[in-house]
Amino acid sequence: METCTQGQQARSQISARARRNLSKLSILFLIMSSQVLGMGQNPGAKDKSGSESRPSEIPFKLYNDNLIVVKGNVGPIGGVNFILDTGTTPTSISKSLASRLKLSGTSEPLQTLSGAIETQSFVVPHIQIGAFCADQVRVVTQDFKFVEESLGLSIGGILGLDVLRSHSFTIDYRKKKITFQASDTANSTPFESQSPLLTVKVKIGDQNLRFIVDSGTQGLIAFRNHIKQPAEMLRSVQGTFISTVAGTPPARFFRTLVELGEDRREQTVTIAEVDPLPETDFDGLLGFTAMGFRRVSFDFEHGTLGWESDFKTQSSVDEEPESRLPSIECAAGLQGNDCQFAVDAVARILQQLTIHVTGWRVVIVPDEHWNAVATVFRARESAPAFSNLIAMSTYLDEVLVFPKAGRDTELRALTSRTGIERLTWALSHEYGHIACNAADESKAERAGGYLRRGQPGVCS
Repeated sequence: METCTQGQQARSQISARARRNLSKLSILFLIMSSQVLGMGQNPGAKDKSGSESRPSEIPFKLYNDNLIVVKGNVGPIGGVNFILDTGTTPTSISKSLASRLKLSGTSEPLQTLSGAIETQSFVVPHIQIGAFCADQVRVVTQDFKFVEESLGLSIGGILGLDVLRSHSFTIDYRKKKITFQASDTANSTPFESQSPLLTVKVKIGDQNLRFIVDSGTQGLIAFRNHIKQPAEMLRSVQGTFISTVAGTPPARFFRTLVELGEDRREQTVTIAEVDPLPETDFDGLLGFTAMGFRRVSFDFEHGTLGWESDFKTQSSVDEEPESRLPSIECAAGLQGNDCQFAVDAVARILQQLTIHVTGWRVVIVPDEHWNAVATVFRARESAPAFSNLIAMSTYLDEVLVFPKAGRDTELRALTSRTGIERLTWALSHEYGHIACNAADESKAERAGGYLRRGQPGVCS
């Protein structure tokens, strides 16, 4: 086994009282999406400890477009799936893993956003993730059944900030790797606090707020009663909800101007219908992928959060229409020539629609996976398309591009259109929802008609 990169020995230094009061952050926000993305691995440069070895890198898999899952060892047990989550402390392991380790612990309450739960606290002798390791880590146990059922994956633990803060690191969402060193980025902002959790200042509208930096969250989630928003701006949309290890509280959202560091643009802000503890001095959670972040740097030495994003500057409005297309992707199971054909078909239609939504993406899902994806988002399985306004994504059933006999009969109950006209109808209808920020189907259909005809006043 190769030598561990430790930086400093990552023992949990949080008192039992602090764990009871602050480990509400043992919460994992999952805003459901459809894809399981790939895994990459590359070597790096020099590590923080000053050794001549190149900095350790580990590959990860990205689930639901926000959950980073890495493989690691806990004591003598290898191949354990860990969710890496900067919005959680202390680190937790599953009850089954604790049983396999034959550890004895103490009972203590763990506060989550959905209330207190009883848990066990243990000291784990060793955790290793790639070349990164930590010794004598105090962990708590949690039941990950809800998360495992959602992901279709066995989860051994959540690697929290109590361990992660021992070394600067960078998450590269494009290359699917984590490098244990900070990196230079185009944008940065100082941490307001680094313990027990990372917080940064976020300006939403005219309100200055403190948000936890949370890699387990997709975008911006604000707690109710912590943020001012006009009631008429709030929307509740089918398929828009927040899932945690303790349940699925409802959520609403609105779009407004958001300022993070010098990065200032309109974003979707989700209002979680939950209240944290009264003494909580933060107002919500800041995630990455729905914000358009593609590389995120945690520099603990200089106390800064850095990021690179996909969003273009304002001058991009004058570029060619092709550059204004959303990201068009194929979910796992649709690949090769079929994927390219589907992407091209969607791109041709979107070029004709007189609308552009910055940071949006379209995901084409294989028909055999469609029901599962729709179920995760609580969308109607019979519908061939739906959008998630928090994840800033539209999901299309591949049958809109590659018709299938049985499914075609179902779709004829929704529209008499066929072929390319049916795909155009579905895309314009979804963009009607998006452009008008509306859950109402008739309003989306009316807006979609305007888009198809190239008429102004889409949302009038």
